[in-house]
Amino acid sequence: MKLPAVLIFPLLALPAAAQPTAPAPLTPPFQDLGTVTLRNATGLPIRQFFLWNQGFAAEGEERLGGAALPAGGARELALGMGQCGLSLRAVFADGSEQRIRLVQICGAGELVLEPGPPLTARVIAR
Repeated sequence: MKLPAVLIFPLLALPAAAQPTAPAPLTPPFQDLGTVTLRNATGLPIRQFFLWNQGFAAEGEERLGGAALPAGGARELALGMGQCGLSLRAVFADGSEQRIRLVQICGAGELVLEPGPPLTARVIAR
């Protein structure tokens, strides 16, 4: 059955945004990760600390706010929305830096950075 041109052309004229489409789900799901206590057990002050969702090119914001975390020190960090598997980069006072990929942070109460190389991150549950 052929539809008259009068019925087809108005449908073609509608912008794509006006036509109903299902929203694409975020994969993997993002959730509120809450807070975690970052504990520095490396023996060196940490000058900068970055946490970001794996798969993202950007490291995101520096998490210490310009105030170094001394050796043996701890600081609570708000994680915000994200995925459970995060990557991190720590820049130490001596200029060295270490990275860790895919730290499983969900349910963590404390994230302890321990000396290396390589640097290790021990996750302590809430």
